[in-house]
Amino acid sequence: MITEITQDDMLKWDLEQLRSFEPFWKLILGNKALLPLLWQMYPNHENLLPAYFDDPKTELTKAGKEDEFSKLKHFVSKPLFGREGLGVMVSKNYTTYDNFVKQTEINFGVDTKTNEKLGKSVYQAYVELPSA
Repeated sequence: MITEITQDDMLKWDLEQLRSFEPFWKLILGNKALLPLLWQMYPNHENLLPAYFDDPKTELTKAGKEDEFSKLKHFVSKPLFGREGLGVMVSKNYTTYDNFVKQTEINFGVDTKTNEKLGKSVYQAYVELPSA
């Protein structure tokens, strides 16, 4: 599950001999795949933001909900196993939405042996936090 975390200092240790302070089951609860799953189970819930496994524009277009995409101004891309904000990208920081999606697709690089894309992101609607 953690093979996509390539920049973590934990990977230099032999995981069989590693004694962890936190149980590994927390990787499951910290998995960002829960965000789109919850959104699918409880769409439009007041405590959830729209979240998708793939590019929201593509997903909503396939579902015939282009109007929902136009209502959402910006999105955030989050790595499935990201921690402490590492690898989070916000679409409003890019000149176009397509540039944002393209960058999230190559966010983790590619495997040098198999040439496969490393890592996966989920997309969630961006909402500005209220200021005090």
